[in-house]
Order: sequence, then C-alpha cells, then structure tokens
Amino acid sequence: GPLDVWHQAARADQLDFAGLTIDAHSEAVITKAVEKARKKHNKSLLARVGERRTDGGWRFKEEPPILTGVDAETREAVIGGLEHYAETLPRERRFMLSRYHVVDVAHRVVGVGSVGTRAYVALLCGNSDQDVLFLQVKEAVRPAHAPYLPGMPEPYASHEGERVIYGQRLLQGVGDPLLGWTTIADRPFYVRQMKNMKGEIPVSRMTGRSLLYFCHAYGALLAKAHARTGDAAAITGYCGHDGRVDLREAVADWSAAYGDRNAEDYKTFQDAIASRRLEAADDPHL
Repeated sequence: GPLDVWHQAARADQLDFAGLTIDAHSEAVITKAVEKARKKHNKSLLARVGERRTDGGWRFKEEPPILTGVDAETREAVIGGLEHYAETLPRERRFMLSRYHVVDVAHRVVGVGSVGTRAYVALLCGNSDQDVLFLQVKEAVRPAHAPYLPGMPEPYASHEGERVIYGQRLLQGVGDPLLGWTTIADRPFYVRQMKNMKGEIPVSRMTGRSLLYFCHAYGALLAKAHARTGDAAAITGYCGHDGRVDLREAVADWSAAYGDRNAEDYKTFQDAIASRRLEAADDPHL
C-alpha cells in the first residue's frame, strides 16, 4: 500500500534491494563512491572555498569566474531571502537553523542547465567558526513544457521554488532536511545544502554485469519514485503481472509510440516552416 511505498528506502549498505543480486565489482564501485561522498561535508568544503578575513572570520575565497563576491545590496537581499526561507522549514529544523548566522554570500556559476539564472551560496557559522553550514540558493524558473501539462496543485503553482521543493520531497525517500524556498528581488528561489554528502556513480565507464546491475538499480529507484507520486495500483495494472503483458513490453510499446509521435511532430514542424506559418532561420550546419 501507499504507506509501505513511503517507508521504502534504498541504503548504500543494503545493495540487494528490489530483489537485485550485486556482483563484486559493482559493490566495490558503490563502496568507493560512498566513501568519497562521505568526505564531502561542510568542513571539507570550507577548506576548499573558504579563507580568513583580516579580523579572523571566514569568507568565500574568490575563484573567478566560478565563485565571485556580491555587492552589499545583493548580500542583504540574499540574507533577507534566507530569513523568509527559514519559515518554509519544519519547525524543528527551523530551530536548528536559528543557531547559525550568515557570514558571507557569493555568486556561483552553475551547470549549463541553469544558464541565465541566478545562483548564490551562503556561508553560515554556528557557535564557533569551525561549525559551518553552506547553503545554495538557486533561482527556480518555469519548466519549458509547463504550458502543455496539467496544472500543479495549489498552492505550488504560485511559486516555482516551492514547486521544485514539493517535487523533491515527493520523489525522494530521504531528502535534504534543509530543502526550502524563498523570494529574492521578486524572483523565486529554492534553497538546499551545498555538496553535503553528494556523490556519483561512474556509470559511463561500466560494462557487462555492473552496467546491468546499475540499470536495474536505477530503474527500481525510479519506479519507487513513480509509485510515491503516482497511483501505484494503476501503474501495476498497466504493467501487468499475469504473464500476458510485462513491464519490458509495456515500456517498449511506449517507447515505440513515443518515437512515432516525435516523427509526426517533426513532420508538422517542417510543414509549418515550408508553408511559412512558422519562421525559421536557415542553419548551414543542419
């Protein structure tokens, strides 16, 4: 039932979830990735991006163009935004966050998927200057496909940052406890911890049994997320369980239909250009 789905979690030290049997190489890959991720925490990040002020306090060490300082007006705007962000946290986490105060703010360039949006990082200190917390403050924008999908439940449609956090909290079995949202200069943002225990699995270098294991593992995790956010009974009914229609056939049929739809859409796009209903510049590289 739904309660069972919400209680399910995949742990890095329990690699046989979803009935999977892990091989020795895959287990070694995960163990190494987990060990590396556990070394990424606030103190290790401080050693990399922080430096001492003349008064002995901490500040960000500028690394242009990736990490740069902000002016006083932007700094105050971000700090004010973080005060409003705290109100979006559960009360007990808000209490914990109240033990910290902002000591510096910087602008940080993020990945290509966020080009054109604003992103800041904030350095906070607790009872001592060795008790630090890094928060990332990223602008949230409306998805390009939003006009073509059913609307988000209220009130999540009114704030893009809240929409992002709502989705993450739904999908993730164990998410960042400091996920929240805010508004800065009339722009929506969401807030999360920066690189805390963040790791990755090098699937691009995998072959054979390891690649097969991770395909199954990622598929199981994705299925769990869909079961949390969708109708698990309806999904099970669609996939089938009596031998007539299995998941592989259902996904293959959907993929083939999706390919056909892409071809039809592209034909419509070309026809619109040919009939001049849609203007398009000539590209010599296409």
